[in-house]
Amino acid sequence: MTDRRVFVNYRQRDGKGELRPHALIAEALANRLQHYFGEESVYFDTTLRPGAKYAGVLRDRLADSAVVVVIIHREWLADLGERVGSHKDWVHWEIAEALAADKTLIPVLLPGAELPRFGDLPADIRGLSAAQAVTIPFGGLETAYHRVFAEIQKVVAPAEDVPRPEVKPIPQRAGLLALGLSTLVPVLLQLGLALSEYFPAPTATFWMIALAIALLMPLVLLLLISATIYALRHAVNWIDREMAQLTDDRPFFVFGAGVAIFSGTAVIVLIVTGENVALELRMVVFAVFMFVLLGMAVQWLKNRGGKTWPPRLVDARPGAVMSALAVLAKKLEQWGAPLPMADHRDARLAIDQVSCAARTLAEHAERGRLAWWRATSTRVRMAHTALAGAVIGAATAAVVTHWAAVGFVLVDVLWWAATLAATAVIYAATLEFHYRAERSRIATVLADIPAAIEVQRKRLAYLVDPLAARLG
Repeated sequence: MTDRRVFVNYRQRDGKGELRPHALIAEALANRLQHYFGEESVYFDTTLRPGAKYAGVLRDRLADSAVVVVIIHREWLADLGERVGSHKDWVHWEIAEALAADKTLIPVLLPGAELPRFGDLPADIRGLSAAQAVTIPFGGLETAYHRVFAEIQKVVAPAEDVPRPEVKPIPQRAGLLALGLSTLVPVLLQLGLALSEYFPAPTATFWMIALAIALLMPLVLLLLISATIYALRHAVNWIDREMAQLTDDRPFFVFGAGVAIFSGTAVIVLIVTGENVALELRMVVFAVFMFVLLGMAVQWLKNRGGKTWPPRLVDARPGAVMSALAVLAKKLEQWGAPLPMADHRDARLAIDQVSCAARTLAEHAERGRLAWWRATSTRVRMAHTALAGAVIGAATAAVVTHWAAVGFVLVDVLWWAATLAATAVIYAATLEFHYRAERSRIATVLADIPAAIEVQRKRLAYLVDPLAARLG
């Protein structure tokens, strides 16, 4: 590993000289690279001194760099084609120089971008198509940062003293899952004790049946939640729209206060009723409240982590799009005319990011069930499928152990088939309700977003030039 430098290559403006929406994303990446590898180890065009000879400085910096990070946006190939034959296409020139010098190239693909194919590139930069790219998905900026860092670190040494980030990351899902399961253990134990009353002695068959039923409970719970959200989809969409207008922590304070009051009332009721309430019911109530409080805490952390301005990337989810638009509207309401150039640039970037996310949402709305299922979170999809498979596996083990003890029994086959059918129906119904509810949310946002964006564009135009906006 050598202690050499990193060069960031990106397209700042389009053919008309207009600033590209992704320019600030490139700057954010460069800033993070400087934070990790050292300010003097990362070359970016904003670090050029006034009066410096551009071509000469670029050539020297490229020669001194071991890695070239090529940031590719959605229109990257079209922008390249517009500049064919231009001697001032520095993006093309930098890539060609890096390939000729056998530098390490790391393409970074922004949302909607693809790595250019070999035949679509000019001859002197076709080697770019063979480079290992890092994709930045919507909402995955932090994860992509670390992937880029890891690739660069194979060649360039990081700074000896990397400052620690000021904001603590959201707890890992594994830890949250462990905490959630710890609240379910007492419930499962009470379920096992209740089932033991119907069996003369704990046997392998008994434990397999208990396990199958215990695993089936979360599937049923997920089905009930999905069905409820779908049945109340219009109310949920209205709540989403109203909550998006609250750009601070007030919705989480109101929700938290409601949960605290309801929890306190439930605890008082359980204490007063005493032995009249079964222990199993108490444990279920406790587990439910733990999950609600945990979910609220995670959402609060995500909400606080998404307060950056301007938004670098807007996640292509209905709630995230509406929230980003609400933050933009609040900023424009607070600002006065005439608007400084820096604020104008930030607001334009925010509008472009929201518009881009809305276009992605429209593409998502056209997806079928299978494509939607594949695009969902891999961990969630695998966990849901594994849970259904575990139910079937436990039921199969129960039948096998029972046959081993008493021989073939036809009722066991019927019970196993019923378990298989019930699991499949519950699994499919949960996905269907979730799919329909998500489509409803997307449709609601897509119906509102064009007019809302146009309002903010007009507000921005007024702040930039009030007189021209009035005359127009």
